[in-house]
Amino acid sequence: MPEALRHREMREHNQVLILGLIQRCGPVTRPELGRRSGLTKASITRIVQELVSQDLVSEVPAQGTGSGGRPAAGLRMRAGVLASVGVDLRIDRYAVVLRDLSGAELGRWEERMVPGTGPEQVLAEVGQHVQDLRRDYPHEVVGVGVSVGGSATDDGQGVAYSLYLGWNDVDVAGLLAPYLPGVPLRVLDVSCCAAQASFEYLSYQAGQRGDRLPTRSELVHLQCGIGLGAGRPGGWDTSLPPRASSLPVSHVPIDPSGPRCHTCGWNGCLDSVLGFTALMRRTEDLGVSPGQDPHYMEGYCRQVAAAAAGGDQRAAGALEALADDLARAVGMIALLASPGHMTIGGWPVYLGEDFIQEVRRRVHAHRDCGSLSISAGELGDDASLVGASMIGASVGLLARLTDQAG
Repeated sequence: MPEALRHREMREHNQVLILGLIQRCGPVTRPELGRRSGLTKASITRIVQELVSQDLVSEVPAQGTGSGGRPAAGLRMRAGVLASVGVDLRIDRYAVVLRDLSGAELGRWEERMVPGTGPEQVLAEVGQHVQDLRRDYPHEVVGVGVSVGGSATDDGQGVAYSLYLGWNDVDVAGLLAPYLPGVPLRVLDVSCCAAQASFEYLSYQAGQRGDRLPTRSELVHLQCGIGLGAGRPGGWDTSLPPRASSLPVSHVPIDPSGPRCHTCGWNGCLDSVLGFTALMRRTEDLGVSPGQDPHYMEGYCRQVAAAAAGGDQRAAGALEALADDLARAVGMIALLASPGHMTIGGWPVYLGEDFIQEVRRRVHAHRDCGSLSISAGELGDDASLVGASMIGASVGLLARLTDQAG
């Protein structure tokens, strides 16, 4: 490899490393960046100057003091200049969010998905709402992340197939290009986008405490919605195909006597046993009905949890059976993927911490899963949408750093 090329790749690598640490730990001081990255003080100074000059990073007063008793300057993602777009395409809803790179949500739009709606119509509506959201803010959009209830194409630019949406070979990038010309885009499945959101939140919490930051390989996220999926956070490496972060467990049969899945045809696959429709089937005699808004899962689950807490034995029995099935699914995925930490998102979050604790207890009863850390995802059903915007930020920032280096 030519020396100049090797130098440029190292420079990009170090910029990505420092920018990622600022995203996850900010506000963070230069000495802390040096401790966490292993880079020299001179390298940190140079990289920070480059990131500040590109409007990516800003300095703020940090807690504590620096040398000589002076307040230490902290670094964080600059607010008010750059933004990313997240798009969520699922069988039950489609949504758009615009987020400042500092993490603040600027605006969103969401709607229930009408079954059978074609991709051209859906993405035209998405693109129009992106433009409507952008009209209220001066931000430059650096990247777009798209979460899809299905499989992405190997280049991350489209939907290969979605059994839920009935879509095949959809050029998402091409259909959104008129609304976001020249903006980098990446498509990943719902579980991988949700995993990215969980990873960023866990990392931020660890960074604020001063703890060791988790690595991407340590985390697997299980997202439960109409369907069920598991994935790892994708991060900055856009050279990896989308399937590299996905764990295709949705239609693995775990209960041969379970209900037949209308999507795959198997009896007792994870989708049919633990999808939201399975939850409704198990609680149909409670008289609870889902609403018509895009957040109907949350309302439904909170009513079921309230019924169980109020002494309804039917609700309590349904939650006990669900906890047992979910614990078996978590245990199976943990044995296959060997994560140190698993987060659970989607409808289980809205059943409350007692439900998650019961799942945790049952998983830990297995001798090979006793050390697995399990927690509820912070964002519930919103994880895939927020995670998509984080993917969009990573893709856009990487393109921006590469262009600057070139």
